[in-house]
Amino acid sequence: MLSGRHSKWQKSLLAAFQPPQMSSSEFTQKVRLILPHVLLCTGTVIYLCVGAKLFVLIEAPYEIEHRKFHVDNIRSLQKQLIQFDIHQNGNDSANAIIDQLIYISMEAFSDGITLDDFDTSQNTTQKWTFHSACFFTVTVLTSIGYGNLIPISNFGRFFCMGYAVLGIPLTLITIADVAKFLSDLVNHFYWKNYKKMTSKTNEGDNGSGSHDDIDDLAVTMEASGSAQIFVVLLLLTYITLSAFVFTTIQDWNFLDSLYFSVITLLTVGFGDVVCNVEDGNYYGWITFIFVGLILTTLTVDLVGSSCIQNMHGFGRGFDALGFLKSALRNQKPGPNQTWDAYCPEEYMPWIDEIRKLSSLSYGKGTNENGSKKSSQSFKI
Repeated sequence: MLSGRHSKWQKSLLAAFQPPQMSSSEFTQKVRLILPHVLLCTGTVIYLCVGAKLFVLIEAPYEIEHRKFHVDNIRSLQKQLIQFDIHQNGNDSANAIIDQLIYISMEAFSDGITLDDFDTSQNTTQKWTFHSACFFTVTVLTSIGYGNLIPISNFGRFFCMGYAVLGIPLTLITIADVAKFLSDLVNHFYWKNYKKMTSKTNEGDNGSGSHDDIDDLAVTMEASGSAQIFVVLLLLTYITLSAFVFTTIQDWNFLDSLYFSVITLLTVGFGDVVCNVEDGNYYGWITFIFVGLILTTLTVDLVGSSCIQNMHGFGRGFDALGFLKSALRNQKPGPNQTWDAYCPEEYMPWIDEIRKLSSLSYGKGTNENGSKKSSQSFKI
C-alpha cells in the first residue's frame, strides 16, 4: 500500500515538472509571439553598446588633452601666486591673480575636472572606458542622468543630444514591453489557478480550459487584488533590500541608500548621491537600474490600470445631473431672495413664472379623483 502511494506521488511529481505537450503549430505561434519582444530587447542592447563605443571614440582622445589643459593652467597660476612678491607688486596684482585662479578653477570644475585629476599618479587613468560609457548610456537612455560623467567635447555633446532623442523612446518602449509581458504572465497564472479552483468546486466540470481561453481571459480581465498587492510588496522589498546592500558596498547610511534607490527608480537622478563605480562594478549598477525600472513599470501597469478602470466605473455610475438637480432642489430661498437665472423664452419660461404656475395649480388644479394636485411637481 505504501509502495502504491509512493509510486502515485512520484508520477504526480513527474507530471507536474513535465513540460506541456504542444503541436508544431502551437510552438510556431508561441515563437511568433515571443520573437518581437526578443528582437526589441536585443535591439536596445545593441543600441546601448554601439553608443557606448562611439562615446569612447569621441571623448577618450579629447579627455586627455582637456584635462592637461586645465591642470596646466591651474598649476601655472598657483606657481605664480607662490612666487609673487607682494611688497614689490602690491595687493592689486595679487588680487588679480587670485581672481583669475578662482575663475579658471570654477571653469575646470564645470568641465568635469576634479581634484583626483591633479594627482600625477592618476594622470594616465581615463574616465571614458567602454564599461563607464555603458553605464553613462544607461543613465542617459533611462533619463536618470546622475551627471558624474558627461561629454565635454562639442561633437560629443551634439552626438549625445541625437543619441538621447532616439534612444530614450526606444528604452522606455522596451521597459514597458517587458513589464507588460510580465503583467500578462502574472494575470495568466492567476486566472489559470482561479479556473482550476473553480473547476474543482463545480461538479461535472472535469477540465480547466484550454490555454487560449486562459490567455483571452487574462487579457480581458484586470489583475486581481492579490496580484496587485504582490507586485507592490515585491517592489518595496526590492527597494529595501537594495538599500541594505548599498550600505555595505558604499559609504552610505540606510537613509542615503534608500533615498538613492527611490530617486533612481523614479528616474529623477538629482546627482547629490551618486554611486561610486571606481571599482569597475558597472554592470551590477546597470542590472539594479533595469530590474528596478521594470518592477516599477509593472507596478504602475497593474495597479494604475486598475485604479483608472475603477475611476471610470465610478464616473459612469455617478449621476452628476441628478446630483446637481437634487442639490438645487434642496436649496430653499428666503422670502426676500430672488432668482437671477436666465434662459431664453423660446426654450423654457422664466423660473419666476414656473413658481407662479405652481402656486396657481396648487389652489385650482385637481386630479381625476377630485383631489388637489401637489405643487411639488412644479418645483425646480
